[in-house]
Amino acid sequence: MFFPARIKPYPFVRLLAALIAGIVAYEFFPSPSIWFRVAIVTYFISIVSLILYRRKRFIINWIKGYVIIQTLFFAGIFNTWLHHFHLEEASLELKEGGYLAKVTNIPGLKKGKWKCTLQLAGNDSGLLVPAIRIQAYFMDDSLKKPPRPGDWLLVSARPMRLTADGNPGAFDYAAFMANKGMYYQASFTPESWTIIPGQSVKLPAAGILGSIVKARLILIEKLHASGLSPPVQAFISALILGYKDELDAELKANFTSIGVVHVLAVSGLHVGIVYLILEKLFYFLVFIPGGKWLRFSLIFISLWFYVFLAGFSASVFRAALMFSFVLISRQINRDSAIYNSIASSAFVILILNPLAIFELGFLFSYLAVFGIVLLQSFMSNLLVSRYKLVNKLWSLMTLSFTAQLLVTPLSLYYFHTFPVWFIPANLVMVPLVVSYMYPAALALLLPSTGLIPRLLHSLLETGYQLIQFLAAFFDALPFAQIQQISLDSVQLLILYVLLIAGVYFLLLKIPNAFLYVLSALAAFIVYSAFADFRAARQQELVVFNTQGGWLISIIQGKSAEVLSYELDSLMIDKKLSPYLLQQRISDVQSYVLQPDSTIVGAFFEVRNNYLFWKGKSIQLGFLTKAMDLCEFPGYEQFRLSAWPRKKIPADYRQIVRSVSISEAEIPLGDLHCLSTLGAWVQSVSY
Repeated sequence: MFFPARIKPYPFVRLLAALIAGIVAYEFFPSPSIWFRVAIVTYFISIVSLILYRRKRFIINWIKGYVIIQTLFFAGIFNTWLHHFHLEEASLELKEGGYLAKVTNIPGLKKGKWKCTLQLAGNDSGLLVPAIRIQAYFMDDSLKKPPRPGDWLLVSARPMRLTADGNPGAFDYAAFMANKGMYYQASFTPESWTIIPGQSVKLPAAGILGSIVKARLILIEKLHASGLSPPVQAFISALILGYKDELDAELKANFTSIGVVHVLAVSGLHVGIVYLILEKLFYFLVFIPGGKWLRFSLIFISLWFYVFLAGFSASVFRAALMFSFVLISRQINRDSAIYNSIASSAFVILILNPLAIFELGFLFSYLAVFGIVLLQSFMSNLLVSRYKLVNKLWSLMTLSFTAQLLVTPLSLYYFHTFPVWFIPANLVMVPLVVSYMYPAALALLLPSTGLIPRLLHSLLETGYQLIQFLAAFFDALPFAQIQQISLDSVQLLILYVLLIAGVYFLLLKIPNAFLYVLSALAAFIVYSAFADFRAARQQELVVFNTQGGWLISIIQGKSAEVLSYELDSLMIDKKLSPYLLQQRISDVQSYVLQPDSTIVGAFFEVRNNYLFWKGKSIQLGFLTKAMDLCEFPGYEQFRLSAWPRKKIPADYRQIVRSVSISEAEIPLGDLHCLSTLGAWVQSVSY
């Protein structure tokens, strides 16, 4: 068999695949009792097989390998269950009151508020809550300095749970933060918090991590006092220290648009540069007795110190872990196969946090690295010139292309845009930004005064203006981005099958792989045609989650009519765009309801404060009352489809019978937000 033979030299690839399979299996079927029974049955079969075939060495070896894979599969399931269990423990209900809290990161100023993370240590009732972290917002006040990392605060607040937007196609921010163990947010006025002086009460020591965060803050404050312009300060902070809160929004948007945003903040690229610098810096140690281990220790310690100094972000941690495995394997004179290094770093990360497999940053990082490792050497050899400059440029182009290749389908699925000029942009911007890092790092280490610092500052200011100009130039090129790309999960899966089959065919020249390429291409075309056919027949009415007013979308085929009340255009576009793109809508008509107005659309009619649709009617005032009755307006969204049909949840039906939609007034009683909106959806169902 070809595939097992090829992955045999890379044991961590097989172990990683088994672990990932277990994590994904639990996410789809989160039932510990069922998986416990499955584990008992499969292990029983394995033991019986070992007894029956104990004299057949080949079969015994195969069964032993299967048991190892099976063990890692169930380890992935158990670890994921355990992680969810700890997250649930960390999601205690927090009540309004006073709390003792510690600032754990550097606050960033945005829209008049300082944003940071607080670690709660107890409340005014004496209850210890060491596992709770909250996202905190402090109102900017010129008379009061913002909190600093390591500060202990007494705060008075009502922590609110982070909630999802709930609208179809919207990003689930609550689930994203829950994977990081954060469930609450709170806002503080200048009067609702105070710093506890260290002399007034005995507080826990900051520890190594706290000291490194403070060192990072000192470097950022040094930049602020350096005399560099604020945009340059922010750019260097993001580039060297991973502090992105002050980064110019327009520059970040331009970098994102042209496909080079990965060079803006500390990532695997930056860690790789630091690793190469450290290798060359300490290379002389290999010539002295015992210098090999000293060099190893200095590189290892310096690399991880930089990781902590750069904020210990997930992307930096992943890259440092991979380079650490490479460093260790070289030190013990083992072949540091890059596949083993990549897989082993991913294995360690997923053991520490199994839910990282569902984070975009994790997926993007490893897909980009695998793309480079698989294809970059092959593509570089396609063009070999006698001129070194041509070979270097071609190598950079292939590096950019292969890094983007495996990431592109996932990027299209989530962000619906494609940067057309990403290859020339990477070819120009990456070397330029990397070259900028060296004087930027030097400026952080040197004093702020003197001839050399002044020359460095002039160089940094000029370099920043050049980077800013080129980013804007690439962004202004025609067709800089292809937008509004609609891709669903089935198409995403087919695209990855197509890419994998294509890689097999190109690299290994397997004839059957070409048949798989053609089959995947045909499947993609057929499914896309089916998706368009389904979109042309859809009929759907959606009530969106909004704050203040309300928003309704009525869809017939690929056309939609949108009716809104007391909402601005930015809010409407934010709520609608992901959903309409998901439903492949090409024609949108928007209507704004005014008091006592009469509107007639192709799909609906509004007269005398009633909405008429497909023979059903509802008093529009009901929507306003429904929102008024909600404790948390806009907490859930309801959606009604003609094809496929959607059923109202059973627990709504009993309440629905007691509500008459034709009545001018809605009986208040014990109606809840979910009940009232559920009643309205029931009234317009088929």
